[in-house]
Amino acid sequence: MKLRRKRFLSMLILLLVIAMTALSTSCKSSDSDESVAPEIPAEGENTNKRVDQVTIAIQSSPDTLNPYNVSGAYGDPINDVIYDKFFDTTYTGELINRLCTDYDVETDSEDNTVLTFYLDDKAKWHDGEPVTAKDVVFTAKTITNPETVTTRRFYWSSLLGTDDSGVCKDSDALGVKAIDDHTVQYTLKGMRNIDAYITIEGRFQYILPEHLLGDIPAADLHQSDFWKNPVGSGPFKFKNMTVGERYEFSCNTDYYGGLANMDNLVYVVMSPTNYATALASGQIDANTQLSEIPIDDWQYLQTLDNIETKSITSYTYQWMNINQKKDYFKNSDVRKAFSMAINRNAIIAQLLNGEGTYAVSSIPPSSIYFNKNIAADPYNPEQARTLLENAGWDFNHVIDMVVPIGNKVRENSAVLIQQDLEAIGVKSKIRNLDFATIIVEMREGNFDFGFLGGLGTDPDDVRLNFDIEGSNNFSHLDNTDFYKVLDKARSVTSVDERKKLYAEWQEMCLEETPIVWLYHPNTLFAYNKDKFDHYPCEDSLANNMRVMEWTFK
Repeated sequence: MKLRRKRFLSMLILLLVIAMTALSTSCKSSDSDESVAPEIPAEGENTNKRVDQVTIAIQSSPDTLNPYNVSGAYGDPINDVIYDKFFDTTYTGELINRLCTDYDVETDSEDNTVLTFYLDDKAKWHDGEPVTAKDVVFTAKTITNPETVTTRRFYWSSLLGTDDSGVCKDSDALGVKAIDDHTVQYTLKGMRNIDAYITIEGRFQYILPEHLLGDIPAADLHQSDFWKNPVGSGPFKFKNMTVGERYEFSCNTDYYGGLANMDNLVYVVMSPTNYATALASGQIDANTQLSEIPIDDWQYLQTLDNIETKSITSYTYQWMNINQKKDYFKNSDVRKAFSMAINRNAIIAQLLNGEGTYAVSSIPPSSIYFNKNIAADPYNPEQARTLLENAGWDFNHVIDMVVPIGNKVRENSAVLIQQDLEAIGVKSKIRNLDFATIIVEMREGNFDFGFLGGLGTDPDDVRLNFDIEGSNNFSHLDNTDFYKVLDKARSVTSVDERKKLYAEWQEMCLEETPIVWLYHPNTLFAYNKDKFDHYPCEDSLANNMRVMEWTFK
């Protein structure tokens, strides 16, 4: 079977649910001055108004500009403008060609999915060298190399020749090959839902330059000075950085995907508690995904004449890992009891001002994959206490809760949960730590409850948290059943088949409580309305900044 995908904006079937979500918007307007860069684009390239600089706030600093060795997602808005991937996906589920102009799908004699991607022959690295299929092959072989230090090998784990974590011990057996300079072929393990593959795994498959990195041993790549001054093929070039404070980029005037309408793009690291003041004063122009407006400032920002606000139903979920490395959490009734003890609606009412919904799964209720049979609020403190008593819980044990600093709603939700636990006689303590430290503590198992957030445009996004051999198995699960169902769900091509499998997985989670799901917060955006004519902030929820589309007044 062979299917030809023409060059167009393709609505993803698996993301149809997103189309029914509405953008809830409140805004005011007024006048402000704008500094316009003197450069005028060449005729036929771009006639939109240009601005000198746009400044975007991010709440936490990336620990590296290596997109494959980050400890969190806070650097992804930066990665998205430096490096290229094959496609972007909009908030409404449209596929937009980026490095890839077209692709074919076929099935080989062993029922493996074969994808042939055609690269834009105008694509160049920031140093002027052409981007070729050899760069794609180099990237795939490097990240799947067991000697490469990476936190994102998982996103290449569908390639033939890799294990479930994405490791390929024989690079010659890896399912990727260059057909010619601008054609590359992937062979995936078995039948795959292509839209899910491109949306979930493809969104983090940033292509790296072989001519600059090819001579570095795989084991040393993460320590290379290249990441201090990276070269990509994206719409902006690295300019300068003050680590932990400020990251500056200049417009790539030779970008094959179109000229952006600003000469400079700056990301500033800033506590979200300062966003409102910075927006009001013009210090920043907007926020982006995973760097939301604090709910305490939401009403204030809605009163400002020059600020537009958007509360968007998102794919975000907050959850609490239960460390099943600990013997006292191996009983599923104990885990279920702690889920029942939590008053999720109180979190939404008190901390989100109603801007969200309670979670019983990573899949939000608006999704076509949500299992309505598990929709009821789990809150039942009396039953929680009974389950703990019957399980022989030691009520003198003090639960160690680790919470990342930065997201105030999450920090305060831990306080409310602590009160819920106290109400059923359970003692606890809270440790607020920086994000990088939290990740280390959880991976090493030095905690009882660990708080994290996730973001998935497709249900498959959560799968890596259930891979018992993977680095994101923060709950230290030893049960492979969850992963098996999730892995099967990503392999089927029918939406109805996927629905059945995700329904089964959600029922398994309800019964076994491997993870405690907490709430789905709306994503709160704000930007300078006097400066922006169009800022598709909602697309950043799908890990796409779409800077080429930003327009200005």
